[in-house]
Amino acid sequence: TRVWIMAWSSIALSLSFVMLFVVTSHGKVNKPENIIVIICFCFLFQAAGFLLSVMVPQSPFKCSIVEKPGDPIYLKTNSPSPTCYLTFTATYFSGLAANLWWVTLNLLWFLMLGMNWSSDG
Repeated sequence: TRVWIMAWSSIALSLSFVMLFVVTSHGKVNKPENIIVIICFCFLFQAAGFLLSVMVPQSPFKCSIVEKPGDPIYLKTNSPSPTCYLTFTATYFSGLAANLWWVTLNLLWFLMLGMNWSSDG
């Protein structure tokens, strides 16, 4: 699973940089492209959090999990580090924000293309 997380996070990180460069290089950013920039920032933070927790083997960014044979997975009895909480929170909420912005983008596209709605005043 580490290889998959590293591969997908690396792809997401590189595509986020490419999309940010392409969209912001044109100067003025319109409504749909503005939302795409926000989604790219969300995926950038999410991929960075995943890569940070996977690439550094014994880091304070990783929440350690202990497995006993036959028992379900549980966290250690001692509390994980604050950087573990920070990494998890950034990864979780950036993914949640990206999903919400994706719904917003789809709604905007539906209104603009399906209902002939225009944001021009």
